[in-house]
Amino acid sequence: MVSEREPVNIEMESKYNDPKIKSGYSRLFKADHLPPNFALYMPAIMSQEEQRLQGAMTCHVINCIGFGFDVKAQPDYQYFMENFTEAKKKELQDRLAVIFKLVFQCAADLKLRKICMCYLGGSEFARLFKPSKPEYLKIFLA
Repeated sequence: MVSEREPVNIEMESKYNDPKIKSGYSRLFKADHLPPNFALYMPAIMSQEEQRLQGAMTCHVINCIGFGFDVKAQPDYQYFMENFTEAKKKELQDRLAVIFKLVFQCAADLKLRKICMCYLGGSEFARLFKPSKPEYLKIFLA
């Protein structure tokens, strides 16, 4: 699945890769469907001291992929925004719910009681979201 979804894409640029190589996400995008999403979990050692790990703690980090509505060339933008209907809005809500389920299932598997979640796909990634960025927040929180 990782080959089918690009983990980092900012304004259609892959900083980690040769720009001449199309990602699986760009290759597999079709006007009528998007590739599946995924999340990647890893424990991360956190320390206030750069060289020593005294007092270090392990944090649980899950990386999720939000939707890209930051440039019109983004497959997410083309799929959802070029014909934004109530059905597309519902599909976006459902796809966001899948991402949340990945996060919550990971937390449950690790027996974590609290999570800190970012505004995934919001802010600059929702810059061109129609009808508006505040509407994306409503969909995100639905």
